[in-house]
Amino acid sequence: MTKAKIEKIAEELGWTVTWDKNEGGTKLVMFSQYSPAGQDFNVELEYKTLGEIEDKLREYYDSYDPSYEAYLWLDDNGHGKNGAPYEMIDVYNDMKACEEMLYELYQSIMDFKQ
Repeated sequence: MTKAKIEKIAEELGWTVTWDKNEGGTKLVMFSQYSPAGQDFNVELEYKTLGEIEDKLREYYDSYDPSYEAYLWLDDNGHGKNGAPYEMIDVYNDMKACEEMLYELYQSIMDFKQ
């Protein structure tokens, strides 16, 4: 899989893809998209080879916790402020939507490989 193909798959799903290296030279890829409620949702992954990206994306998806992510938005900076929904259920549903977006990205990349 090439960077161009990963970008094409992601962009077809509404994601923006950014490639970078940190100060130590570690390769990074960031997938960005707005959630249905307008949250700037970003997934940053470290990788050594392009072939690792699918596994790293799956690991990120497996560890993604919509309840915890919603909890982070229920503080003084998020609860009805800075574009965050006021109702807790709306915040949670938005985080569930992010989880679904993440899975769709992972599955689309995996489908291409098969």
